[in-house]
Amino acid sequence: MSGFQFERRPPRIALLEAGRQILAEEGLAGLSLRAVTRRVGVSATAAYRHFADREHLLAAIATSGVWDLTTALESADRMAVAPLAAQGEAYIRFATTNPALYRLIFGPERLGHYPELENALAAAYGVLATRVAKTVSAGEAADKSLACWCLLHGLADLAIDGRLPADSGATDILAARLTMAVAPER
Repeated sequence: MSGFQFERRPPRIALLEAGRQILAEEGLAGLSLRAVTRRVGVSATAAYRHFADREHLLAAIATSGVWDLTTALESADRMAVAPLAAQGEAYIRFATTNPALYRLIFGPERLGHYPELENALAAAYGVLATRVAKTVSAGEAADKSLACWCLLHGLADLAIDGRLPADSGATDILAARLTMAVAPER
């Protein structure tokens, strides 16, 4: 496999992109600092200038993924009609298009002690919570926001695992319908 065009990207970005590619192709088991540097075409020690260890690399990859999710939710929120339903569709589309990245973000690696990742997750949740707050009474907003987030997360897990009933229909449309059931848009 040919490496990245390292000279055209900042090194940290090239390493993150390589890490995301390896994660998508080989899963978490195939992702190491050595594999990332090999993919980029730099020395084995080059990654240590940017990431203290594999866990730091994983946290950086997860954080970049959450910002991508946040961007998708923000784009969906700008929809003229049914922005909450569009956010539900965007969430599921992100998860099912990037299952390994989604699993890294929300999986058992427990990367929660990285402030950058926590901030990114709070921003993603904030986009959804802000929209829900515009659709329900103030007293219901916190519970309904959490209910929507949990619904989308559970639906994403079931979709990735192929565990949805055969008659449930297209997953992104299902996400829109269920999200609207929790917090109907006015």
